[in-house]
Amino acid sequence: MTMYLPEIYPDELVYSWLARYYIKTGYVRYAFVAEELFQSKTVRPDIEFVNQYTAPMLQAIIEKMSMQEIIENHTKKSVEIRHIQR
Repeated sequence: MTMYLPEIYPDELVYSWLARYYIKTGYVRYAFVAEELFQSKTVRPDIEFVNQYTAPMLQAIIEKMSMQEIIENHTKKSVEIRHIQR
């Protein structure tokens, strides 16, 4: 199954990106989208880091950019690094 992910904005966190995905899916309950995204449907997205995703979701993410780019540019780590450098 091919998953549609919206484009990620240059300074957007993964958390926000997945929240936009959830809105666009039209699911009424979070549990439905959690089954698509995460290895466990009881997982809540981590605002600071990257969660363990299902294989289809991980593939959809990697098609957009590498996990290294995601971690370096779209997690709290990137925000903290930019703040320290100022």
